[in-house]
Amino acid sequence: MKEENYIINNKFLKIVLITTFVSSLLITIITRLKMDEYIKYAILPITIIILAYTFIINNLNIKINKKKYLYLLLIFIILYSYFIIPLAEVNKYLNVIVVPILTSIYVFSLINPNFKIGLNIYRWFVKLIPGYLFSNFEFIGPSFKSIKSNNKNLKEIIKGLIIAIPIIIILLLLLTKADAYFNNFINNIFKIFNFNISINSIYQIGVTIVLSFLFIFSTCINIYQTQKTKELATKKVSVSNTITYMLLVLVNLVYLLFLISEISKLTTNFLNVPVEYTHANYAREGFFELLGVSSINFAILIFYQNFTDTKPNKWIKYLLLTIIFFSIFIVFNSYYRMGLYIFEYGFTILRLQVILFLTMELIFFIILIFKLNNKLKKDNTLKYFIIMLVTYLLNIYLCNELLINFINSLINK
Repeated sequence: MKEENYIINNKFLKIVLITTFVSSLLITIITRLKMDEYIKYAILPITIIILAYTFIINNLNIKINKKKYLYLLLIFIILYSYFIIPLAEVNKYLNVIVVPILTSIYVFSLINPNFKIGLNIYRWFVKLIPGYLFSNFEFIGPSFKSIKSNNKNLKEIIKGLIIAIPIIIILLLLLTKADAYFNNFINNIFKIFNFNISINSIYQIGVTIVLSFLFIFSTCINIYQTQKTKELATKKVSVSNTITYMLLVLVNLVYLLFLISEISKLTTNFLNVPVEYTHANYAREGFFELLGVSSINFAILIFYQNFTDTKPNKWIKYLLLTIIFFSIFIVFNSYYRMGLYIFEYGFTILRLQVILFLTMELIFFIILIFKLNNKLKKDNTLKYFIIMLVTYLLNIYLCNELLINFINSLINK
């Protein structure tokens, strides 16, 4: 990815500094409140950071693709589903991974006309969050200087706070000594914020302010510096037909042996668990087997469709199609194994997630069939992204204890 060099003006630095300071202060206050851990450590801080990004973007004085605010809606749907449905613990951790990825897509789709969801999407994510995380701290000094030289009102506000805070502390001390009820009232307020005057408490507050400030400040600078980043073309490589034939034939031979093995296993104990397996072992083998095999299959298929500079001849195409059909067989094989497991022991959140994952894999392989037959455009990353996003939303709304218990009650009737 190629970036253009920018000289960051004082006005923008001032906006970034003030926005970052307010955001980090709000995050620090929220993390001191007595409330649900996921709300105060994930939902609200992430919301504040995203709103800070949005405010910064709207102060860039550039044309914004307002249609892309749709991504902001999707982010909030994922985050605030917690208040609508009983979110599974595993989905809380997944949200912390998925939401930053969606945030990078949201930010760059708003400000960068060169941005698109493609095979290089991971590079955009790196540009926003890990990119230049420490080197951007060099702009903190100039940011303070921009406020010093350009904002007399802010200087007056800071002076007023310096004068007022000691007076307020003295007044509170006197009033709490004078009135026991007022003393309890103030103590209850401090309890809400989980605050006590101790070295440990002050240390935690200081660390939260500093870390959140540095993170938000640096990523805001990244937003500014990457607003016109140009996407580099994907590098193509040449692979000889001989190597391709050797690879694809041998891979398909392995899958053929696996197919023969599965048919033999089922015919000795038709439509039941093979005698040497338990339901649990049989189902788990099926899922993790698919995970590894499908990853290799996708890597092979995507490589030949997107990273080679020659079009496959009809025999290579047939071999690639054969890999896809074997992959689809493995998907249905895993459906069968998981089905045995579910009908024996019932649904759980993890088992329903496996079903959703297998369905997503099946759709991916069907797309690859159409693509190999030249019925789809060259880059289908957006289609994969939409399918993954829909699957993830279904996972959030379906994979919870209430629905699982309801489904199991129907099965057990």
